[in-house]
Amino acid sequence: MLQWYSESTPDHPTYRAYRIARNGGIVTAEIVNEPDDARAMHAARALATRYAIELWDRARFIGRYEPHAAAIGPCTATGL
Repeated sequence: MLQWYSESTPDHPTYRAYRIARNGGIVTAEIVNEPDDARAMHAARALATRYAIELWDRARFIGRYEPHAAAIGPCTATGL
């Protein structure tokens, strides 16, 4: 699923998942080696544990996935 390097071909997308910090900076980037958008989006959602994930196919933005609530911790809201 994830690799550090991927050969780019015209008939195969090159997906990258960027971990995004709260301040908007990129923490890390990984290649998501999947054959199509649907599978790449599924893989990106699975990566969204501690950081938000932005999924790109070269210069094409595909989506942003926020961290899973369970991975962040319990809700601490008061007054509800």
